Formats: sequence, C-alpha cells, structure tokens
Amino acid sequence: MCDCVVALGEGTARRATLFGKNSDRERDEAQPLRALLRAEHARGAQVRCTYIEVPQVRETAAVLGTGPSWCWGLEQGVNEHGVLIGNESVFTHEELELPPEGLLGMDLVRLALERTCSAREAVETIGRLIEEFGQGGKGWLHMPLGYSNGFLIADPSEAWSLQTSSRRWVAKRVGDLGAISNLPSIGDDWELGSEDVEHFAIERGWWSPDRGRLHFEQAYWSTKLFVAAGSEGRLRRSTSLLEAGRGRLCERELFSLLRDHGGETVPPPAEKTEEAYYTLCAHNDVQGDTAASMVVALDRPARWFALGTPCTNVYLPLYFEGKVPETLTRADAQPEPGSAWWTFKHLQRLVEADFANRLPRVREALDPLEAEWLAWKGVPGDPTAQMEEATARALETCNRLIRELE
Repeated sequence: MCDCVVALGEGTARRATLFGKNSDRERDEAQPLRALLRAEHARGAQVRCTYIEVPQVRETAAVLGTGPSWCWGLEQGVNEHGVLIGNESVFTHEELELPPEGLLGMDLVRLALERTCSAREAVETIGRLIEEFGQGGKGWLHMPLGYSNGFLIADPSEAWSLQTSSRRWVAKRVGDLGAISNLPSIGDDWELGSEDVEHFAIERGWWSPDRGRLHFEQAYWSTKLFVAAGSEGRLRRSTSLLEAGRGRLCERELFSLLRDHGGETVPPPAEKTEEAYYTLCAHNDVQGDTAASMVVALDRPARWFALGTPCTNVYLPLYFEGKVPETLTRADAQPEPGSAWWTFKHLQRLVEADFANRLPRVREALDPLEAEWLAWKGVPGDPTAQMEEATARALETCNRLIRELE
C-alpha cells in the first residue's frame, strides 16, 4: 500500500515539478536507501531482477531511491536526468493468476529509472517490459501474494499515470496536480495502452463493447482481496490536500501531506472496513507501516528521503554529487548497529506507544533541522561532507529522543 502525488507548473510555488511518495510495506520490513551509480555494461549482458533475468542495456543512469532490503527493485526513486517514479500495488481480476516468477513493480521502477531520460520514455519502457516478461512473484517479504502495479511518473515538463493488470496496461498524462493510490484510477481517457487491453477485458466478460471505449478502472479493478475503503479514501485525501495547496506547493507542503493522519495528530481509531483506518502516513495492520518516504523538487538539487514513517522522522537532503552516507544504505531483515533505518524504526515504535504526547515532542526536535536544510538552495561545496553532517545530526537527535522516551 502506498500513495504518490505530483504537482507541475501552475500548481506549485516555484513552477517546477514536485513529486512525493510514501512507501507502505509490512511492519518492520527494512527499506534502505539505494545510491546506484551510472554504469556501462557489456553487449548482450543480462541483469538479474528479483525473480527473473532480462536483457541489460549498455549504459544505466545514476539513481537515488529506496527499496525493500530483500528485493532488487525500488519502491521509489529519481534518476540523474530528472525522471521520477513511484509504484503502487493494484488489485485486478488477474492477481491470483500471476505467475510465481516475473517482474515486480519494484523491478520495473528501477529498470525504468536506470534506462530512461523522460517520463514518456519511462512509460513506454515499462509497457514493453510487462508485455514481454509479465508481472509476477510474491510482492511482500512474508505474504505469498503477487500484485499488478500502478505508477506515477514525472520529469521536468510532464507527468503520467500508468496502470497495469498482469501484461496489460494503459497510461494518460496528468494535469498540474495528480495522485494515485492502491486502485486503478484511469477511466476511458487513457492515451496509450497495450494492444490487447480492451479485447482481453471483453473476452473475459469484464467489459462489453456496447458500453463504449474501455473504462480501465471499471473493467479491471477487483476488491476481492482488499476493500475499496483501503484506497479510495486515501486517494481523495491526497487529492484534496494537493488542491488546497494549489499554487503554493513546495517541499514543506509535501512533507506535511505525506505525514497526514486524516487531519488528526494521532491515527484515528477505526474498523478495518472504514476509510478512517487508512491514512497517508500508515500505522496499521493492513497497510503496514510507511517504510520510507521521498520528496523531490526538480528545480533544486536536494532529493529528500525519510527512512520510516515520516511523521516520526526527518527528511534528509541528499545529492547525486558526492557519496551518500553508508548508514542510510544499511538495513537487513533484523535490527543492526549502524543502520539509520533501524534507528528511526526504534524511535517510531516508542512514539506509537503514546502517540498523542510523544509525537509533538519529536516534531519539536526534528522540525528545526528540516527548516535549516530547506534553506539550502544549491549544491554544497562538499556534498559528501554536507550529507554526512546532516545525517549525523539527524541520528544524534533521534538517539537523544530514544534515550528520553525509553
């Protein structure tokens, strides 16, 4: 479960592409940062993704992103060319038919970021890959279920929503504000798609030609595995928050959006069938936890990442220039010394024990750090040292809070 948002042009304060995503995963599933360098590859080489191999390209781009420690792919990321991608699990009539091995949505995020220079190119790349190799394999560390995927893809000039069901897909351009969640949300206004997307739905009895052009959401979406309340409410919430900030959206507003608990400080008590149970910043048994969060404004060089739930965390400014601190890239299945992800996870658990009283205290300590870093405009003179210093200060503050709350 995840949420992605994008704002373009007139929707933003600085008229520049602004992108954000929360990656919701199983509780305590580690999701470290990945700093992938530009690389050249031999002609005819193959690349091993999480479950299958696909042909490698001659050159792959530098990428900053996050992904679960157990898989090859990424949940979210940005490449050196300014292409941004986040994915969402979506559940269609085909989920139980997915093969035990195939490309995960996370593999597709990484493959597209490594191979493309524009959002349109990324859409077409993902479309070709799923048509040729298919989606499949379990998408969680512990649950055996696979899923199809939705993607929000942006670059400095445009954004696209791409939604899939196994080997079929549709895509459309996003306006100045856009969001996706864990459901197909493209109707009959798709601009690109696989050749068989309409015929297949008709053949399976999910769509009738007398209803007009294929409405992807109506034809393909299934709520047999997850209730509609788990995603419809979050999509409405993220869309409404974007609209409320139209024209003044910047990094700070997206930090706040991705920390949202439905307008409440504490995630509200609710039944699992109710929309209030599912908030953009996730803390529950169905969504799991928000394991990592990303915010990027393409007119500035800092790429912002929070490792863990953003409400109990701090967004760190990272750069393609320089070397990312090793502590951000370390996180295996079990807690380990020297892992920033597990340090912030420890703080999260302490806050959740008394959310109402402890969360304000955490924000009082962490917000000034973000405010200071947001004032940075260009690439630091020594980006490696700057990232090390910011990370060290964040972890020092986190560890102090842990000592005070234990």
